[in-house]
Amino acid sequence: MLGCSVVGATYDWTDRRLEEESVLCDRIQITRAITSEEDLMGPEVLHIKTKLIKLNSNSQVKDNKIDLLVQQYEQFVISKDESIDSAFARFNTIITSLKALDEGYSSKNYVRKFLRALHPKWRAKVTAIEESKDLTSLSLDELIGNLKVYEMIIKKDSGSTIAGWACC
Repeated sequence: MLGCSVVGATYDWTDRRLEEESVLCDRIQITRAITSEEDLMGPEVLHIKTKLIKLNSNSQVKDNKIDLLVQQYEQFVISKDESIDSAFARFNTIITSLKALDEGYSSKNYVRKFLRALHPKWRAKVTAIEESKDLTSLSLDELIGNLKVYEMIIKKDSGSTIAGWACC
């Protein structure tokens, strides 16, 4: 028989941890099957082979998702008329999805990427932030807050300018 038991420390068993233990158990069973004199075509070995094919497939799906998200991250740009809230929502979806797949970048990288993704109309503000802030310690939330304040000022100024032209 190809039974398997894996002894672990005492901790909460999450689905991910159970899957890791299951994979370890399957590897142990395959090693035993390969090194034993038992029938390698038995139902247990067939079950293990089927499980490994499924695990490899799941791994490929995960890798493909990561590749797609990395591509979205690298190609992320913010259009001229897009609000900071909208852009951040899109950006946050990408980075949260990457983190969920155990992939991701440093927070410093997120800040720099978001600044690079801004439309050229933001260039003066980006330069001011780069010169006045330590980007290595600036959080993404702090950056977004700073940009949202500036966005409100721009909207207010453009509204009063248009209103000024209308009355003159």
